[in-house]
Amino acid sequence: MTPADRLLRPMRVVGILCDRDAGMNPSLLIVDDDLNVVKQLKWNFHEQFDVVHALTVADIDAAMIRSHPVAALVDMHLPPTLKSPETGIDLVRHLRASNPDLLIIGISVSQDPHIPEAVRDAGASHFLQKPFSSDALKSLIAATA
Repeated sequence: MTPADRLLRPMRVVGILCDRDAGMNPSLLIVDDDLNVVKQLKWNFHEQFDVVHALTVADIDAAMIRSHPVAALVDMHLPPTLKSPETGIDLVRHLRASNPDLLIIGISVSQDPHIPEAVRDAGASHFLQKPFSSDALKSLIAATA
């Protein structure tokens, strides 16, 4: 099976969405409700990472136990508070409290100048404004690896 075939096959749902079982690559956790963003990130990083997708605290906790990701990419505007960054910031706090050494990168399409600082105050290591290049994300991960 080619990497492209692996990306196009349906993902299994078992609390979390996972592109494959325990692979040889380190895991990258993506917390985002936009499946187009998830698919694009999965495509961009499939050679370097096993990409794991989660949306809820329970899914995140399961992903942390099962996959031990080296980094987490967390969108700020998630259900049920799509108009504010409250849910994303709470998830960053949760991840930081339970994983002090995890690289956490907050992401948002919002132009609100207060969000990057709030995300870092919640415990994120970095913040990227959507849309961002895959090279920018790769550089952040490589710099902290």
